[in-house]
Amino acid sequence: MEELLKQLLEGQKRMQEQMERLQQNQERTDERLNSIQHNQERVEKRLSSIEDNQGRVEKRLSSIEDNQERADKRFSVIEENQERMDNRLSLMQKDVQNIKETVDRIEQAQEESVIGMLSHIKKQMDVKETKIQLLNKRLFDVEAKTEQTQ
Repeated sequence: MEELLKQLLEGQKRMQEQMERLQQNQERTDERLNSIQHNQERVEKRLSSIEDNQGRVEKRLSSIEDNQERADKRFSVIEENQERMDNRLSLMQKDVQNIKETVDRIEQAQEESVIGMLSHIKKQMDVKETKIQLLNKRLFDVEAKTEQTQ
């Protein structure tokens, strides 16, 4: 009996040691589980933060796309205005060319008119000069006769 009691006590001691090891293993497992839960909570927070950041990025991207659309519309308007300005400039260049041609024709016509008027004036002056010479000759003749009579 004593032997049996010793074996029982020894068995109980081993069982107790095994229980202590099991309890230690359970405690380590609990610690690991707590660490895993803590890590999972951190991961969930980070995931939530990432989702928030993604939401902000999507809003910014949407805003950028809206701004890009507005910029595209503005550039389209600018291009249309540029095209109209090019057309106006082309018309103005044609108008200026027409004005230059008209001025050239007017200048030529005026030059011809002036030359014609000067030619007419010269002819009239020649006629007048001839008449003046005749009058001077008559006057000279009259003066010469007057002096002879005196």
